[in-house]
Amino acid sequence: MSDPASKPSPWSTAAPLIPKASGLASPSIAASQRGLVHVLYEDGEDIWHLTQDGGRWATPIWVAGGQRPSVSAFGDDLHLVFANEFAGNVEIYYGSWK
Repeated sequence: MSDPASKPSPWSTAAPLIPKASGLASPSIAASQRGLVHVLYEDGEDIWHLTQDGGRWATPIWVAGGQRPSVSAFGDDLHLVFANEFAGNVEIYYGSWK
């Protein structure tokens, strides 16, 4: 059996999107038809959106209060679902980005 470490990986070297941050969780990624990469993640009790176009990452923007985002692309439209807890009741929310 060969050593897996001796085989080249098709993956690029991983690099942090948000250097020196703590408390980040639940990243989700999707790419639009035109190639815009979208990453959504939670930071504490908030969801943030980060985009990459032409190899450069934009400044993250706040989306909503919530946890566990999941994003999907259809063409250039994005669809987001996430959970949010109010007074002990967990609710699921949907949003879109065009």
